[in-house]
Amino acid sequence: MRRDCSGDEVATHQRELRALAEEQQFLLASEDMLVVDSDREFPLLMATLPLNEVNAILVPHLRHVIGWLDLMRSKFEVWTVHPLRCWAQKTASSESQSLSSEPGR
Repeated sequence: MRRDCSGDEVATHQRELRALAEEQQFLLASEDMLVVDSDREFPLLMATLPLNEVNAILVPHLRHVIGWLDLMRSKFEVWTVHPLRCWAQKTASSESQSLSSEPGR
């Protein structure tokens, strides 16, 4: 979660994310949720997440990952609370299907 996006709503967003995790039966990596100041911290975060242990990223709003959604989806599902949605993980085969189904191809 990005503090620059959540502002005064950090505690509220943390509760909402815990509720989403429980509803979707995700096991949270720890009781503490990662709260970063801005997306400047995403490159290091993405490089250090254990790919064999993490299968989803949960965020309060899409704006928390704007500009990073495609990269995150190349490795994980991305779930948003507002609106409640799962942005499925993109695989190489889903990318090629998407490209081949475009009109004129």
